[in-house]
Amino acid sequence: MENIKIGDQLTTILGNILSAVIVLGILIIVHEFGHFAAAKALRIEVEVFSIGFGPRLFGLRRKGTDYRLSALPFGGYVKMLGENPYEPLKGRKEEFLSRSKGERFIVLIMGVALNILLAIFLMAVVFLVGVETPAYLEQKPIIAWVAPESPAVKSDIRPGDLVLRINSRKISTWEELLMVINTSGNQNLLLSLERNGQIITRSLTPQSVPPRDIGYAGLIEPIPPRIHQAEKGFPADLAGLKEGDMIVEIDGQPVSHFYELYTIIQEKGGQELAFVISRQGELLRKRIIPRKDGDVYRIGITAPSETIIKRYGPFNALRESLVRNYKMTFLVFEVLKKLITRDLSLRATSGPIEIARFSGAAARRGLIPLLQLIAIISLQLGIINLLPIPVLDGGHLFTLLIEGVIRKDLSLKLKERLMQVGFAILIAIMGMVIYYDIVKNL
Repeated sequence: MENIKIGDQLTTILGNILSAVIVLGILIIVHEFGHFAAAKALRIEVEVFSIGFGPRLFGLRRKGTDYRLSALPFGGYVKMLGENPYEPLKGRKEEFLSRSKGERFIVLIMGVALNILLAIFLMAVVFLVGVETPAYLEQKPIIAWVAPESPAVKSDIRPGDLVLRINSRKISTWEELLMVINTSGNQNLLLSLERNGQIITRSLTPQSVPPRDIGYAGLIEPIPPRIHQAEKGFPADLAGLKEGDMIVEIDGQPVSHFYELYTIIQEKGGQELAFVISRQGELLRKRIIPRKDGDVYRIGITAPSETIIKRYGPFNALRESLVRNYKMTFLVFEVLKKLITRDLSLRATSGPIEIARFSGAAARRGLIPLLQLIAIISLQLGIINLLPIPVLDGGHLFTLLIEGVIRKDLSLKLKERLMQVGFAILIAIMGMVIYYDIVKNL
């Protein structure tokens, strides 16, 4: 039995690694192809198109370009003739640095542009084919349940409250509410709520929950007390409860939310409880004694998870993709801002281990979830590459902008120093992200 378990774990790990290689490989090829295609279109000589860094493993040479796979699969690059400041220039039109700033700008921006276009295209495909999402995410953010002893309880937020705004941001759906809460651990938020027709304000500080330091407030979406599954051999199954049964009452207490059901069971401990069940319009009465399972009491039922299929025609799928990518772009910049101001920990970011885990999980769910993940990472990759850090595309673009403003090129020595500083910053950030990645997954 133990050998089977270990075998399953190894299969999962290998599947995660393979999925991550596919996901990152697609993104790297698309990004570098953007630079490559722009350079070729402008007749700039491309010496190397590499997937990975370090020593060349294998590849082929065609029309002056070495297409190669390199040893370290942590990115890729396109090497153009005369792209480095220390290379002697002969003034040939095939040299990158011998071209105008406008032409260099086009080559540099095209990697990011193709990542963003890929995100829009793949998300449009996802909406065209149809994607399953939790139904409540699109609903108004009406609080259905407040977890006991949570930050929301301390802030006097109650079931039935409608969240209108958080700080200055308008909140229209549960998805928007969760985006703000999840990225605001240990931050004080001012919520505007509608309660019984009146507008009130409440101060809320979500907890930062390890290991990812995700914000938690105890605000719970609608989950009806309906049985999704009765686990075999547990009290609910033995009492004859079935999938689809709605729990109406426990010991005379009306039940309107699944978490309310859970709370009552914990409060009563191992006492026998009188359940009133609604099944196909008929009321049934059952007496059930919860079983202690670890530190909690259970009757052995799982909560329902209502989902909807979002599917559109070609035009609306593209429109929905643009809207979704716009929202994700806003979220990425919001997260970057909080990382810079240290309102959000690097623990909340994902490194190669988590990307592999997410990729494997998406692949096991099917092609559409995998395409959706590729779209999300592609957009993030494009935005991060625009950051004005030397070594990244954004750093090169920022240098071009400065040179355009001052109307002269920066000195070779200054550019080399900037590249060294940028490389050090990038390595430090990557090192911290990987460290937290390992710590979170130990």
